[in-house]
Amino acid sequence: MASAVWGGVQVVLSLVVGISVIGINALNQAGYLIGRSLATVLIVSLFVWLTTRRRTVSIWILILIALPFYFGLGVIMAAGAAAGGR
Repeated sequence: MASAVWGGVQVVLSLVVGISVIGINALNQAGYLIGRSLATVLIVSLFVWLTTRRRTVSIWILILIALPFYFGLGVIMAAGAAAGGR
């Protein structure tokens, strides 16, 4: 749940920034963005769960723990997409 907060932030910001693009290409990009965000959220959720599974932690702390994982994995995935030609 904590990593879903950052996934939602990424989707909203990307839609606000990219709202000027209209057409099939925009739908293709939106699908790619949502798919990449979903994969990132699931992987970060696993990392956060592995980090905090033996402790009782507040949701706000979980959100703060998820932030560096989320953006770090996002950078890695963007670099991989750039290297792969996507």
